[in-house]
Amino acid sequence: MLYQEGTEVFASALIPGAQRQRVASVPAGNLAFVYASGKVAFVWTNPDRTKPGFGVSPLWVWSAESGANFASDGSPIGTFSTAASPDGRSVLYPTRGSADGTSGDLELASADLSWRTTMAAGIPMGFPFGYCRPWASFVGSGDSAHPVALYCRPGESTATLSSWRGSTKADLLSGVATPPFFTADESGTTFFTTLASPSTAVVVSEHRAPIVVDQNVTRTGFITRDGVVYVGLVGTRPALKRFDPATGERTTLVENIRGFLTTLAGSDLITRPWGSPDRKKLAYFTRASSSGLDQNQVDVRGARQAVVIDAEPRNWSGVPSFTADSKHFLFARSTDAANGLGALFAQSGTTSRQYSDDKAWNYLPARGSKVSYLDNFDLGTFTGDLRVVDVSRKTLEPRRIATGVDANFLASPDGRLLIYTRNAPGVTAGVYVARAEP
Repeated sequence: MLYQEGTEVFASALIPGAQRQRVASVPAGNLAFVYASGKVAFVWTNPDRTKPGFGVSPLWVWSAESGANFASDGSPIGTFSTAASPDGRSVLYPTRGSADGTSGDLELASADLSWRTTMAAGIPMGFPFGYCRPWASFVGSGDSAHPVALYCRPGESTATLSSWRGSTKADLLSGVATPPFFTADESGTTFFTTLASPSTAVVVSEHRAPIVVDQNVTRTGFITRDGVVYVGLVGTRPALKRFDPATGERTTLVENIRGFLTTLAGSDLITRPWGSPDRKKLAYFTRASSSGLDQNQVDVRGARQAVVIDAEPRNWSGVPSFTADSKHFLFARSTDAANGLGALFAQSGTTSRQYSDDKAWNYLPARGSKVSYLDNFDLGTFTGDLRVVDVSRKTLEPRRIATGVDANFLASPDGRLLIYTRNAPGVTAGVYVARAEP
C-alpha cells in the first residue's frame, strides 16, 4: 500500500507491524499522482493540477522487490503509456518531456532502473487529449511478455504500431488513426486498431497480414477469446458488433449502444478485460439522464440475446459491473441522485436482489461472489458502515466490518483484503486493514 503523509509518500506491506518505506518527497501543498500497474507503482511527485493531464513531473518507480528508484526529472504524466511487465521486473514510461508536455521519449527499463533503453525519441505526447499521445503496455504473459507501443513519429499525423522482443523492434502497422488506440489479445500476439483512411478496423499480428474487421466504425473495440467485439456505425447510430476472424462473419450484438460500463483506465485498457473477468460478458448502456444510466449486459460470444437489467436511466456508472467470479451482475440504483446515494443490487439470471440499505455510497467486488460496500452513509461526516456480503448465498447476511469509515476504501489486488481509513469524531483515526470475508 502507498500513501502520502504530509510531504512524504510511504509504502507499507499489509501485515501487522510492517515497517513503512519512504518512497519520495512531494512539494508542500501538492499531492502525488500514483498509478499502479501490477506489482509496480509509478509516483509523479509534482503534478500540475491546473492542467488537464497534470503536466510534467519528476517520476519515481517503486516495487516491493526493488524499492523506490528515481526515473525522470521531467516525465509527462501519461498512464496510457505507463506499465509494468506481469512479473514486475520491467517497466515503461514517458520521460524527457518538453516543458509544455507536448513531446518526449518512451523509455523501457528494469524496475530497479539498472538498465534503460529508449523505445521512441522526441515523439508527440500531450496527455490526456493530445492528437498523437502514445499508447503502450506489456502484452502477453510469463516469458513471452513484451512491450508494444502505438505512437506518432515526429512530424507524422498517423501512428505506427511497433513491438519489441529483446533488442529487436518490429513495425507491425502504419497509417493508424489518431488519437492512437489499440487493444491486445491474451497471448499478446494479435492487436485491434483502426486505420486512418478509410476508417477501417483491423486485427494485426506479428506474422500475418492485417485482417479487415469492418469499415465505417468508431475506434473502440477489443479481442475476445474467439472473436473481435467493436462499435460500428449503422448510418449514424453506433451498434455493438462481433467479428469472427475464422469465418469472416459479422454479427450485430446490440443495435443501439451509448457506451460501455468499465472501470479500466490507462494502459489497463490495452490488456485487461473490458467486461466480466472471464471475458464472456459486457456491461453497456443505451440511455442516460441526470439520475444515471440504464443497465444491460450482453454475451460477447453471441451465444445469447442481450439482457436488460434495468431499462430506466437511474443507475450509477463507473463501478465494476461483475463479481470476481463473473457470475453476478452488480449495479446501484439511485435513491438520492443529488448526493450520489443508492441501493445496491446483484443479479444472476433474471433475479435481482438488493443487499444494501437505500443509503449506499460505493462498492467493490471481493473474491468469488463476495462484495464489499459502504452503506448507512452520512453526508455530514462523509462516512458509512463498511460491510461484506456473499451474493451467491440463498440468504444474504452482510457482515459489518466497521462504522465511521471514510468514503473511499480500497481492495487488495486479489480481493482478500480491504484497506480503509477512519477519521470521524469518537473513533481511533488511522489506516485499517480487514479481511473481505462475510
